[in-house]
Amino acid sequence: MATLEGAKAKLRAKGPQMASNYNASKGRAVSHYGQGIARFLGRPASGAILSSYQAGMSRAEFRAPDPDLWASRYIDKMTGG
Repeated sequence: MATLEGAKAKLRAKGPQMASNYNASKGRAVSHYGQGIARFLGRPASGAILSSYQAGMSRAEFRAPDPDLWASRYIDKMTGG
C-alpha cells in the first residue's frame, strides 16, 4: 500500500525528469499553438501572435508541485480513493 512518505519520495525522484520534460515540451507547445490557430481560423496565425506566444513560453519556468498535495492525490489515485 502506498504511504504518504513513499509518495513524497516518488515525487522527489521524479522531480528532475518532470522539469526536463517540461522544458523539452516548450518548443512543441509553440508549434502546436500555431497549428491550432491555423485549424481554427482556416489560415496561419500572424507572426506577431506566434512571436508573443513564443516569448512567453521562453520565459516560462517549471514549478514543482506541492509535495503534500501531490502525494495525497497520488495515494488517492493508486488506491481508488
